[in-house]
Amino acid sequence: MLRNLTIVMFGMALLLSVGCAAKRTFSLAVRGGDTLAAFVGTGNNKTMSTDTSTVEMYPVGDPSTRYYPTLRSIAYVYPDPSSIAANYHPSPLINAITGGDLLQAIAVVDIPAGLPLGDYTVEIDGTGVDVEVIAGTGESHDFQDIFGTPQDIRNLEPAPQKNIRFDPGYQIGAIQMDVDYDEGAIAPADINVVRFPINQGNGTFGDFQSMVYWREDGGVLHVSVICPAGVLSEYIKLAVVYPDGVLAPGISIISSSFYDLNGAPIGGIQASLN
Repeated sequence: MLRNLTIVMFGMALLLSVGCAAKRTFSLAVRGGDTLAAFVGTGNNKTMSTDTSTVEMYPVGDPSTRYYPTLRSIAYVYPDPSSIAANYHPSPLINAITGGDLLQAIAVVDIPAGLPLGDYTVEIDGTGVDVEVIAGTGESHDFQDIFGTPQDIRNLEPAPQKNIRFDPGYQIGAIQMDVDYDEGAIAPADINVVRFPINQGNGTFGDFQSMVYWREDGGVLHVSVICPAGVLSEYIKLAVVYPDGVLAPGISIISSSFYDLNGAPIGGIQASLN
């Protein structure tokens, strides 16, 4: 865990209350050259990244004057799964949920040095957040770990992955899937299957219970999803994660079977990768 990133994570509890995208950064004032973090909503289903997103800033009242901060990272965070906000919905702290997903995007940017003092708007992919540039010379944050070693903040960004989604509207008791991947491109020890947490909701905990088990066998991932109380198919979200630099992971769904709470097969459901 990055020691100095904990302050950013703490800021999440404060800034989620402003809605899908923050109107204030964390912190509210910076010097030219400082690093700031801004919550920019759910991140359009994790499509925002340092490779595709843009960041600009301009003085309030003078949008024609543009400055260009350095976009260090766009990472995604979740609240503590045992927190009040994650468990008791609707919550004023969690009001940017897409399909029950609790993730929030954080953009980490370095403010240009030498800016005139005053109030600015920082736009990240068109989402504006407010900040005041104050006197002084700032310093880009190096995100040291507990041993004092600077860390690459981009390591908090999503790893390459293929997301698995299911046709909506079906009450699922269990899923059995076989997923293929290129064992020549990805070592078996380097692949993982991840389940995304969702907002369970006050009084509806049983409606969102699901357990995911998987094992690798000769280039095939055998994935089992168990939903003891039944879960709507749109709330079951999985991802197959693999290392950076793999251009052709060869991930494909070989087969998928769906069952209701009585163990009877459910037909007509498609699993898809994106």
